[in-house]
Amino acid sequence: MKSLASIIGVGESEIGSVPGKNNIQLCAEAAVAALKDAGLNKSDIDGVLVNDSYVESHARRVLQFAEYFGIPVPQLKFVDNVHLGAVAVSGLMVHLASMLVQVGMCSNVLVVGGDNLLTGRGGRRNAITRMAMNRQAQFENQYGPTTITQFALVAQRHMYEYGTTSEQLAAVAVALRKHASLHPKAQMRSLITVEDVLSSRMISSPLHLLDCSMISDSAWALVVSRAQTAEVAGHKPVQVLGYGEGFSDGKGYVTDTVSTVASLTDFGGIAQASRRAMEMADVTHKDIDVLFCYDPFTIWPIVNIEEIGFCKKGEGGAFVQGGRIELGGELPLNPHGGLHSYCHSGVAGGGHMFVEAALQLRGQGAERQVKDAQVALVQGYGSQVGMFPCTVLGS
Repeated sequence: MKSLASIIGVGESEIGSVPGKNNIQLCAEAAVAALKDAGLNKSDIDGVLVNDSYVESHARRVLQFAEYFGIPVPQLKFVDNVHLGAVAVSGLMVHLASMLVQVGMCSNVLVVGGDNLLTGRGGRRNAITRMAMNRQAQFENQYGPTTITQFALVAQRHMYEYGTTSEQLAAVAVALRKHASLHPKAQMRSLITVEDVLSSRMISSPLHLLDCSMISDSAWALVVSRAQTAEVAGHKPVQVLGYGEGFSDGKGYVTDTVSTVASLTDFGGIAQASRRAMEMADVTHKDIDVLFCYDPFTIWPIVNIEEIGFCKKGEGGAFVQGGRIELGGELPLNPHGGLHSYCHSGVAGGGHMFVEAALQLRGQGAERQVKDAQVALVQGYGSQVGMFPCTVLGS
């Protein structure tokens, strides 16, 4: 397996409810940690990628961050604000950073994501309103859909077509919370049972309160560099082995809204992206030791597991039962607890999957370490149902 680029440093900010810091400060905190982890100085960075913010959008946010963080702009060879919706933005930034170092334009790219979605200006109501504005004004906004109602539609249709049950959805929540309970920084660490999920308040049928993620303040950062295998700052770099992107149903019909999607059970763009990434990395499903995927609602990991090809369509509900996606199981899912239980800062939330993937592949997962983890697949999601980046990482 040939390395395309290396992740040589990772870092995170304080997460959860952090009322004393805005999103730029959170990003800077994560960036400090990532540079320290990589053994680099600010003067070593010649590329910066930053996600946009739902709370305080800024057309030149990357320059705002660079100025605040103290990176002299003249030394930068490439900068960009990236906004693609949901956790797709983190995958896209890793792909772009990998390309930049592959072609030799940059040597060390600082990739940063963060937002203060929970305590930022206007609080969670403002953030939720901003997220809703991403939908088509003509066809959706006037009817007042929310993110959860859109995923609830997917869950309802999956249940109708394949017989998926609420107990199977709950098994995802139980596994993710179990993993989060082992992470000292996780926002939600109390163990839950299937019965707890089913007895929690119904939010949008069939999704209960405990089927849903929380809202968080958080930031993360990665340093992506030219491919290298020698130890950096006392740890082995994580290799970017392959990446791919897919769109909507993967058959040429591109949409980014539920009201115009061709099917609520056919998300072939996920299969398209994962196939491209795995082919580039020269790995098969049997090589994947740990899976990271978007999990704000319990139906979506089930959809991902099916579309990526770990089981047949309609068998995802049965697949997630019996401990198969828990630590020690056949396919450990989001060992940090994911967006569901670790933290979810909106568009920035997905980057924590890359941080955890790097720690797992470095053998630094502590109590939640996946045994002998060598290959990780990180599957993203964005723009409602339109964009699915996938990345394969290796130790």
